[in-house]
Amino acid sequence: MIQANELRIGNLITSKQWRGYHKISGIEVTETGYKVLVKGFWHECEDDKYFDIDSIPLTQEILEKIIWFNQTDETTFEFECTADYIIESQEDWWYIGVKSENSTNYFAWEIRYVHQLQNLCFAITNTELEINI
Repeated sequence: MIQANELRIGNLITSKQWRGYHKISGIEVTETGYKVLVKGFWHECEDDKYFDIDSIPLTQEILEKIIWFNQTDETTFEFECTADYIIESQEDWWYIGVKSENSTNYFAWEIRYVHQLQNLCFAITNTELEINI
């Protein structure tokens, strides 16, 4: 189960109950877990109980739909904001670094889900990462 401290308003999540991906418009921590507001309805997520809200795996297909990102080869995307950033794949996860003239310094790795990338990009740029999926 996704933990409440991993999520923020604007994150995309999925569920077996809904079709597709939907944006969180509210989060509330409760005594037994948390609730998320999605499509106008509150959905409870209780600790140690099954609930079908799920993370969206980060894939190359999703990265191709992000306007900020330019694909440079099969496994690498670049984006610019306050610096030249690069995101590269490593089997089933991604890592992010800052490019300089002679090297790339990686600072985030094991990015496996869309909400993790959304949160990281927001922390770097103070701008929401828009994904057209």
